[in-house]
Amino acid sequence: MEIIIRKPENQDISGLIQLNDALNGVGCTVESVKDAIDNSTNEIVFCAVVDNAVVGFICGMYWHSICYAGGHQGIITELIVNENYRRNGIAKKLVTALEMEFVRVDVREIVIETPVSNAEGRGFYKSVGYIGKTAMKYEKSL
Repeated sequence: MEIIIRKPENQDISGLIQLNDALNGVGCTVESVKDAIDNSTNEIVFCAVVDNAVVGFICGMYWHSICYAGGHQGIITELIVNENYRRNGIAKKLVTALEMEFVRVDVREIVIETPVSNAEGRGFYKSVGYIGKTAMKYEKSL
C-alpha cells in the first residue's frame, strides 16, 4: 500500500470533511474548508492519501506569545485516521510531517489535548515521544 502524505489539494476536501464529520460531527462545508486551507496564516494541514482517497489527516496551529520565550508554541488540534487504515504507520507519518513543518516555522513546543477516555490515542502519542501531563480543560461558548 502506497501512502502519500501531502498538504490538501482541492480534490481532497470532500474526504477531509467525511473523516472530520465521522469523528466530530461538525458539518463543515466545502467552501469553509477550502477557505480555511487557502487563507489560514497559522494552521497547517496534511492529509494521508491511499489510492486517491483521503484516509487520514492532521491539523496543527501555531502562535507566538509574549508569555513564552524562544519561538512559537504549537498544538495538534486533530489527528484522524480511517479505522480501516489504522496500524499502518499513517498517524506516525502525519505527525512527523506536521512536526517537520512546525520546526520550519520555529515552533519549539507542541501541545496535544486528547480525552482521558482515548486510551488508543494516549498510547500512540506516548509511542511517538510525547509526555503525558495533567491539565484541566475549560470551555465557554461566546
